[in-house]
Parts: sequence; C-alpha cells; structure tokens
Amino acid sequence: MYQGGTQRGYDSVNLFDNETNTIAVFKKHEDGKYSQFSTIVTLTKAEREYLFNSGGNFITDNNLNNPEVFPMLKNLTNKETEK
Repeated sequence: MYQGGTQRGYDSVNLFDNETNTIAVFKKHEDGKYSQFSTIVTLTKAEREYLFNSGGNFITDNNLNNPEVFPMLKNLTNKETEK
C-alpha cells in the first residue's frame, strides 16, 4: 500500500534488495532529489520480471493485469528503450 496522500504515476527512485525480493520506492522530484518515501513491497514474480525487463520500472500486479492500463505501460517502456 502506498503512503497516504502519494499520487500515482510519478518518477521515482526504486531501490531493490535481491535477497529479500523487496523494493523501496521514493518519489523523485523535478530537481532530481528523492526524499518522499512511498512504499515498500515484496514483489510477485510478474512484478519482478517487469522490473528487470523494463529497465527498473516498478508496476504493481493490479496494473500489469489491467487490460486498460498495461498496453499504455508497454508503450511507455518501448519508447524509453528506443532512446
């Protein structure tokens, strides 16, 4: 669960611990600083695969399995990897 009041869909810094399969997410501000803690999550298999296959983008299972959201995410990830 996200920390209360945290908007969804923002630039973040994601710190991943391979031993515990856990990610800590911090909101990244426009000036490049990251100080607002968002959440800590133990990743599911699908979340972990997407994290590594997308170059570090963390997306929850709910969004990965949402037929309305996932095509948009896939498009965004493809555009990022084309740069």
